[in-house]
Amino acid sequence: GAAGVFYLVKEMASIHFSQPPLPDMTAAVLGALATTMLAQAQESLYHKTTLARMKNKICAKVAAQAGDLYLEAARLVRDPNVSKKLEREFVAIVTAKQPYFHGLAEYHEGLACKDEVKYGEAVARFRMAIDGMSEATKLGVQFFTVGNVFSRIQRALKQTETDNHIIYADVIPEPSKMAEIGRAALAKPMKPTFPASQHQDLFAQVVPMHGYSVFSTCESRKEASIEHDVKLGQAGQAVTGKQESSPESKKETAERKVETEQKTVDDVSDSEEDEERSGEERLGNTEWCLCGRCDIMPTATESICCCDMQENGKLDGIDCNDVKCITEHESFNTVCLEREVLRTALVCMSDVAGETGTESVDNRVLRMAAHRQFTWWVHDRRLGKQVIKVIPACVVAAIRRAYPEQDGSYIEGLNELPADY
Repeated sequence: GAAGVFYLVKEMASIHFSQPPLPDMTAAVLGALATTMLAQAQESLYHKTTLARMKNKICAKVAAQAGDLYLEAARLVRDPNVSKKLEREFVAIVTAKQPYFHGLAEYHEGLACKDEVKYGEAVARFRMAIDGMSEATKLGVQFFTVGNVFSRIQRALKQTETDNHIIYADVIPEPSKMAEIGRAALAKPMKPTFPASQHQDLFAQVVPMHGYSVFSTCESRKEASIEHDVKLGQAGQAVTGKQESSPESKKETAERKVETEQKTVDDVSDSEEDEERSGEERLGNTEWCLCGRCDIMPTATESICCCDMQENGKLDGIDCNDVKCITEHESFNTVCLEREVLRTALVCMSDVAGETGTESVDNRVLRMAAHRQFTWWVHDRRLGKQVIKVIPACVVAAIRRAYPEQDGSYIEGLNELPADY
């Protein structure tokens, strides 16, 4: 909408004024502002795709389009006739966002390559993303920072390089030989329509749709119930011929009755909201743990106890009736925690990948092997690529205690597991 307004002002100014009415209403300034608004709209759509946890391929295309729009906006705002009319901070931020979003596009494309087991290309993409973030920091001076995105990309690059070196041995291609990321142009300028009297007020109904529907239903039921009770009272008085309570008192009684019904509707609405929040109640605590060995996990999906999985039949390959926790099973330590067993499993995986030697492995690789051993042990088969089974929090805690990280920070999770897990 804002981009469309700037384009419209630019057209109208050129028609109705021989000279710009204000210094910042020249065609060049209005064009630069319109392009910047369009780039910001595309940026907002990128944030929406990431919050919705859409596929990395889609996020990469949206970010790449935002980078292209900021590239054009940066070219316009750096024009001497435009930059002198704008704040220095504004020009620096617009200029820095071009490499920033192109770097984000490479980052998401790299994550997509990991999902497709293209670890060599993923490494190259992550390196290009780091270059983009460095360029954005340089161009933004003190007005623009990339935040924690830079460290997140660095961690992803380090993990991918380690996995590629130990397991996959994929060739890292040159940037010029990689396919270009596609574009998803979601933001488009929308010029306002006239006359303005036909314009619908966007703030006419600011109540959320769900709340507005419940409120409307309650009000309609309330009016219908009051009208029905009043008519019944009048009909009864006409039949008996006796003086009964006034219509006003009957209306008050009916209103009290409807208030009770409305409270029931509100309770139903609250129960629906409680059901949506049920998964989030497991975050930040271990009250849901039944075996007494679970740790706090970063996501609601991972916050699950082995007892929950056994009750739902998800530990189909193991008999846990004689133990309170699956980590107390007589075979658990041998299968999932013995170092030599895990090294043997890594040798087998390296042999399948065409590599030789797994002499120098760190605790992170051993934890990854332990996770795979547990999955094979419980489900009695290899699940295949892109098929992920959640590991109980008690098992994750036992593996981390056996092979801890020095700084106590664990970054592996459901969203960062290898694609063939």
